[in-house]
Amino acid sequence: MNKKIRWEIPAMLVLFAAFISVIALHSSIAYANSPNQNVNANVVVPSTCYLAVTPVTISFGSLPPGSNYATNVLVTGSDVDGNANSYLYVSGGNWIATSHFGVSNTTWNPTSMVSYAGNSLSTTPTNTLIQIPFGAGTSNVIYFGLNVPGATPAGTYTQTITLYASC
Repeated sequence: MNKKIRWEIPAMLVLFAAFISVIALHSSIAYANSPNQNVNANVVVPSTCYLAVTPVTISFGSLPPGSNYATNVLVTGSDVDGNANSYLYVSGGNWIATSHFGVSNTTWNPTSMVSYAGNSLSTTPTNTLIQIPFGAGTSNVIYFGLNVPGATPAGTYTQTITLYASC
């Protein structure tokens, strides 16, 4: 048994010496570095625009049939998170209660009017050409007015006005 151990120890020493010489040979080899390689990267950041409006409810109060409300009800549009200027689009639906009257009885205008005047609201989105700048603290306005047609039945009428920004 002792003879076997004696042979194993020299064999292990020979293997260890061979391992050390491979490591030494590896460290003495000169490696050539390759030239740097560049990778170009790109990203497309699309134009984005958002619209926040205040107030979210317009009240024209109580109007008798055949009367109107001057186009001076202010709605402010602002964009605090976008990266591009946008244009304000507007559309709406009919006034509805137990009866109804047409969407075109509402007017909009980029400036306040002292009378019922301006552009008739329609069901088709219309570019108001009102620009909403982007960035915190920037905004623009649109004004609304209303004409209640003669012989309109009594009731509380509602209308949905849709505003959106397009950039």
